[in-house]
Amino acid sequence: MITRPPSTTLPTRTPIVAICLAVHAVGLLAGLGYELLIVDGNGVEMGHYPGYALAAVHVFGVAMVLVWSSVMSMPLERLRYALAQGTPIPELPLADLRATVYMHERAWRNLTLTWGIGAPLCFAAAWAFGWREEPVATHMMLMSVLEGMIVGLILRYVMRWYEARRLSPLLLAGGNLERMTPMSLRPTWHHLAMLLFLVVGVLPLSLFLLLMSGLATQPLYIYLYAHFVWVTGLVGGMIVLGISEPLGNLERRMLKVRSGDLNVIARIYAADTLGAMAAHFNEMVVNLRQQAHLRELFGRYVTKEVADEILSGRVELGGERRIATVLFADIQGFTAIAEQMEPEEALALLNRYLGAMADCVIAHGGTLDKFLGDAVMALFGAPLSQGSDAIDAQAAVDCALAMSREVDRLNSERTAEGELPVELGIGVHTGELVAGNVGTDKRAEYTAIGDAVNLASRLQGLTRRLGRRVVISAETRERLDLDLDRDDAFTVRVRGRKRTVEVYVLGPVWAASRHFKPSDEHTLTFITEP
Repeated sequence: MITRPPSTTLPTRTPIVAICLAVHAVGLLAGLGYELLIVDGNGVEMGHYPGYALAAVHVFGVAMVLVWSSVMSMPLERLRYALAQGTPIPELPLADLRATVYMHERAWRNLTLTWGIGAPLCFAAAWAFGWREEPVATHMMLMSVLEGMIVGLILRYVMRWYEARRLSPLLLAGGNLERMTPMSLRPTWHHLAMLLFLVVGVLPLSLFLLLMSGLATQPLYIYLYAHFVWVTGLVGGMIVLGISEPLGNLERRMLKVRSGDLNVIARIYAADTLGAMAAHFNEMVVNLRQQAHLRELFGRYVTKEVADEILSGRVELGGERRIATVLFADIQGFTAIAEQMEPEEALALLNRYLGAMADCVIAHGGTLDKFLGDAVMALFGAPLSQGSDAIDAQAAVDCALAMSREVDRLNSERTAEGELPVELGIGVHTGELVAGNVGTDKRAEYTAIGDAVNLASRLQGLTRRLGRRVVISAETRERLDLDLDRDDAFTVRVRGRKRTVEVYVLGPVWAASRHFKPSDEHTLTFITEP
C-alpha cells in the first residue's frame, strides 16, 4: 500500500532554478574570462568580441530560465499542494505527474524552442551593434544555437539526476510504474545517443564553424575546446551515472534475493527502461514473497518437498487414482474433559494435542489432509510418494507410533499439573483411493476419497474396542518389515463391508481410566482371534 508522505518531502522549484542559473553562470563567466583573461588587447581585431557575445547569450539564457522555471514548476507546485491537502499519491493528477516526472524532457524541448528564437535575435543584435562582418555575424548566430544546445543538454541531465533522487522515488513510491502506464517509457539508448551526438556532432561542428568564421585564433580554440571538454565530461558523467547507478542498485537487490532475502525493493530512478526493469524486478519479488508465504502455509500440512512440487506445477492436483496409506488419529476422552473446561481452555488443549500430531505427520513425510474436530486425517503417498507403497506405509506406521509417544509426553505434563490425561486412537490402511481437488472453481480443497479412506476411519474406531492405540490393516502390514505376535492379529467385520477384515494392533495398551471404557456399541464387530 502506498501511503502519503509528508508534503515537505516533495522539493520546491528553488533547487531546479538554482541548477539552471548555475549552468548559465558558468557559461557567462567563461565568456567574460575569455575576453578579460585570455585575449590580448591586440590579439583580436577591434570590434570582434566573441567572448562578450557568448556572455550575452548566457544572459539571455538567465532570463529564459526565470520564465521557463515558473512555467515548468507549476505542475510540481500543484502536486505539493495536493499532497498537503491529503491526496494519496495514487490519486494525484496524472497530467501533473507526467509533467513532473518528465520535467527534464520539457526543459529540453523548451530550451530548443527558446534558442531557435534566440538565434535570430542574437543575429539582429550583432547587426545592430555594428558587427556586420558576415563571418562574425554568422559565427555568433550559429554559436548561439550551439551554446543553447549545450546548455539544454546540461540542464536535461543535471535535472534528470536531481529528479532521480528527489522526485521519482517519491512520486513513483511503492516500487512500481502502475500509475505511469498511460505514459511511454523513455528508452535508455536515447541518453547514449545524446552523448554520442554531443561528442561526435556538436564539438566538431563548433570547431569547423569557428574555423570558417575568420576568428580562428589560438586562444579561442583553447577556450572552445576547454568549454566542450567540461560540458562533455559533465553530460557524459551524468549519463553514465544515470545508467550505472540504477543497474548497480538493481544488482545489489538481486544478490539479496539470491541469498534468500525477499524483503527488498528496487528503487525506481526514472520512468525509463531502467525504471521498468526495476518495476518488473519488484513485481517478481512480490510474486516470490507470495510463493514463499504459500509454501509456508503448505508447510503446515505437507513437507517442504511436496509444497515445492505443488507450487512448481509439476504435481497435478486433479483427481488421480493411486495407492496410498491413510492415517486417522482421534483424541479419545476429549469431550468429557472439555465439558469441565472453559471454551478457551478447551480450544487451547485441543490445539496443543493436534499441533503435536500434525508435527508428527510432517516429520514423517505425510500430507495433513484435514482436521475433523478432535481427529486428524493424513495421507502418505499422495500427492507425492516417498518412493514406493512400502515406504509410504512404513512412514505412516512410524508416524502413528510417534504420535503415541507424543501423547504419553503430553499426558505426563498434564498429570504433573494435576489434570486428566487423554487417549489416542489411530487407524492405518493402505489401498487404492482417488486424491485431488474437491469443491468448486471458486473454492476447493485437496483430499482423498474412496473405500481405503473409509476403512482407515473404521480401524481408528476399533482402537477403543481392542484397547490398543494403533490398529493397522493387513494391506498395510504386508508392506512392513515388522514382526508381530499372533496375539496382535484379529479378524473383524466392518459395517458396510461383506467380508471380514484382518487387522493388527500396535503401540501401548490404553490407560486404565474412567474416561476410557470398552464400548459394546461400537460400529465394528469383533469376530474371532486367529
